Parts: sequence; structure tokens; C-alpha cells
Amino acid sequence: MAQTDFAFWLLVTYILGTCLIVYTLLCGELDFHRNGCIGWLHRVLTHQLWVWIRKFGQRVCGKKIYSYVDSVTDWFCNRPNPLLMFFYLTLVIGGATMFVIFAFPYIPGPLLSGWHVYTFLAHVGLTLYTFRRVSNRDPGEINQSNLDQYTNLFPYDNMIYEKKYCETCKIDRPARSKHCSICKRCVSRFDHHCAWINTDVGLHNIREFLIFLLATASLTAYASYMIYYIEKGILVANNLLEYTYQDANGVTKSLSWGYLFQVLVVHTAPVVGLGMFCVVVTLVLLTFLGYHLWLIKENTTTNETFKWKDLKYELKLQDQFVQRAALDGRRVDPKQLRPFTLKDVKNIYNRGWRANFREALFPGSLMAENQAFEDALTRGASSSSSSSSSTTSATSGKKNSKSRK
Repeated sequence: MAQTDFAFWLLVTYILGTCLIVYTLLCGELDFHRNGCIGWLHRVLTHQLWVWIRKFGQRVCGKKIYSYVDSVTDWFCNRPNPLLMFFYLTLVIGGATMFVIFAFPYIPGPLLSGWHVYTFLAHVGLTLYTFRRVSNRDPGEINQSNLDQYTNLFPYDNMIYEKKYCETCKIDRPARSKHCSICKRCVSRFDHHCAWINTDVGLHNIREFLIFLLATASLTAYASYMIYYIEKGILVANNLLEYTYQDANGVTKSLSWGYLFQVLVVHTAPVVGLGMFCVVVTLVLLTFLGYHLWLIKENTTTNETFKWKDLKYELKLQDQFVQRAALDGRRVDPKQLRPFTLKDVKNIYNRGWRANFREALFPGSLMAENQAFEDALTRGASSSSSSSSSTTSATSGKKNSKSRK
């Protein structure tokens, strides 16, 4: 029994450990984690670990071989390539194929109806469709031909966005846009570059990206649900849930969950493995989806979140510097400081959660509002110009009539 309990708790530890790593990568740079254990683990996973790997690789392989490996890694991580797209397709199609081979023989079962076969296949097709759609969708690329559409879409807040010239794209970069060093282009309302879809996530494809996450998460959740009832059906069909035994002291006991898990692993190992994988992936995807929904609620992006964190940290250090200077009697040159303090930091793009979701999910409405506003300004300017010209004509006419008299 000790070995079976160990296997059960090993599974629990695996799931909790995965959740901890995902939480650390998503939230490790938040202010209340920055100087704590989560912040330390985030720095190790995102920076220090790769420094150790690089040093170890240079010692083991030599600098010449490692430089070649490093160039391949650079192409894989910092250049647009379809490798992770193929990997995603392998996971989905390969996982679905394994599910058909190993799980379908148990459907229908004691706790599952036969129609789940068809809904699962339909779900796989829907997930692949969302993947294709988000991969081919324009994220909101900005170039010379459409620069006017995006220039006045968002105002500069002069905090995290100031007017800057993009040397690569040869344009004045609009507010809330960013130049992607991987795709070599500027993108409006840039969120992040997603290697899984080999494109950027921006103004025009954030909705498709959320649908893609939701479809993939619901697929793995649905597979987890079916595997749970497949395994439970096996236990019910063999009366293992009601089975009892007497221990050495004569005490009647039921079979432990660890022992039942071991029985299922022995007899249905591929199905159990699929279930474990699907549970972990579901938790990761739902966490990532929830994070992006929170970003939309606050009308910010992943890119802007890092900008806000860096700005607040800089202003915090600035306040400490000013306070120390005041205590020491030293004079601080205002040119060395930002013209605002931590109390002045405000997200001017947050218009309330309803308007924020409408802006993110229906970006066409935002561009239509902006176009209507520009048209109104144009009509106002033209009408003002015409009235001014008519007034000038009337005045000149009066002067001519007086001169004739």
C-alpha cells in the first residue's frame, strides 16, 4: 500500500508543481512577489537558469560547437519559424489519435454514452479551425499605407508611450504600438509574440487568440472529463469502489485511492497518461486565458504590463533618491527626474470594463468611432472654411457697391 500511496502523491505533486511554475512565470514580476520567493524563482527560471545552461554547454561542448548550437537556438527563439506550430499540431492530432485508439474502446461505457465519440471529433475539428484562423489573421500591422488609420486611434500618455520614430519601419510609431523584433514590424495594441501561432497578438487578432485558447482548453478539459468517467466506469464495473478487506488487526477497510490508481495504471496506462497530460494542460491554458481576460478588463496588454512595472519601480527608486537627497541637504536637478511621481501614474486607456471588452473583442467599432470623429472634424473644418469664404465674398461685394456709388 505504501508504494501505491506514493504513486498517488507523486501525481498530485506533479500537478501542483506544474501550477506553481505557470503561476511563477505569469505573476513572478508583480510588486508583492518581486522581492520574495516567487520573484526569486521567476528570475531563476527566466534568466539564471539559461546562464547556467550556457556555461555548462560551453564547458561540455566547447566554444566552437556551442556557438553553432547557440545560433540554432537563436533562430528557434528569435526568428519567425513554424516549428512550434508543427509541435502544436502534433500534440493535438497525435493526442486525438491516441485518444481514439486507447479511449474509444471504452465508449460507450457504464458512465459514458456513445454520442461522446462524435462530440469529441467535432471538438478536435473546431480547435484546429481556431488555430488556423488565428495564425492567418492580421494582428494589426502598421506601415506607410495605413499609418493614418492608427495614428489617432490612441493618445500618447507621455508615461509609457511617447512619440518615437521606428528606424526599421520608417514611421512615427503610434501610441500602444510596438515593433516586434522577431516579425520585423510594428503592431497596433501589441500584446506579445506567440511562437505557437508564429505571429504577433495585437489589435485585430486578440479576439481570435482568446477563442483559440478557449477552444484548446475546452478540448483538453473535455478529454479529461471523459477519461475520468472511463476510469471510474472501470472501477464501477468491477465493484472495486465497494470492495473491502480486513487488515492484520481485523479492521475492515476500503481500497485506498493510491491502490485504485495503481490498478488503473496497470490496466489502462495510456488512458491514464493522457488524462494526466490533459489535466495539466487544461490548468495551464485556463490560467493563461484568465490572465488575458484580466488584462482586457483593465485595458492593458502583456507588453504594457511590463512597461507599467518598470515605470513604477523606476518612480519608486526616484522617490527614494529625492528623499535621501533632501535628508542630506543635496539639491536634485529636475532634469534628472521624470516630470511626474508614482501618485500621478494612471492608465488613461481604461474606460470601464464594458468599453474595454468592446474595444478588445470588436476593434472595428473602435476604428469606426475614430473614423467618424475624424470625418466630423473634416466636415466642421470645411463648413467653417466655406462660411468664412462666403463672409469674405459678401464683405467684398459691399465694398465694390460703395465704390461704384
